[in-house]
Amino acid sequence: MADLLFTRFDARQPSTLTKRFYLIRPSARIALGRGQRARIVDQTLDLLRTCGDLYDFGPGAVLVRVTDDARVTPITRDWLHDHLDRVIEYFTLVPSTKPEDPPTEEVADAPQWAAVRILAKDGDRDLARLDAVVTAPTLRPDGSILAEAGYDAPARVLLMADTPTLPHIPKAPTRALMPEAPRAKLPSSASMSSIQR
Repeated sequence: MADLLFTRFDARQPSTLTKRFYLIRPSARIALGRGQRARIVDQTLDLLRTCGDLYDFGPGAVLVRVTDDARVTPITRDWLHDHLDRVIEYFTLVPSTKPEDPPTEEVADAPQWAAVRILAKDGDRDLARLDAVVTAPTLRPDGSILAEAGYDAPARVLLMADTPTLPHIPKAPTRALMPEAPRAKLPSSASMSSIQR
């Protein structure tokens, strides 16, 4: 089990805690075994797909993560090794000294070779594909509006919002709604040509 402790401070009294939150996320488990590296890598990738916090980015499908400030950051071997230790519990089966007793499980560290193999599989990891990260509603390539925070698979876009709820944007705006929209003054074509130079 991975236990996370979050605390909230009272801004009026910085020295006192007002609330305490415990988030307990059960770790997924994978058995290690000699001669089973391919299975272990496949199971690790299955679990990484389920977590949904890593992406294959761009045409080369480079393994990346997205930071809290909406930056796409390539994954290094050491970062991935640490991440595997945090989200997956690896274990080995230790044979009992008595033949009639079942083997016992012994917790193990994430294997570094698993991180190396996963990084080497550019284009073959089958993680969610990511082409862009945006922080405001935008248009999908098909012209529809992307206004819900989160990953949008058809557009390969991650919409990260700073606010808990984004403003409502109708899926099919009408002319009747246009007076409600803020008016933006667009630059003239003359000023646009000077901007482009």
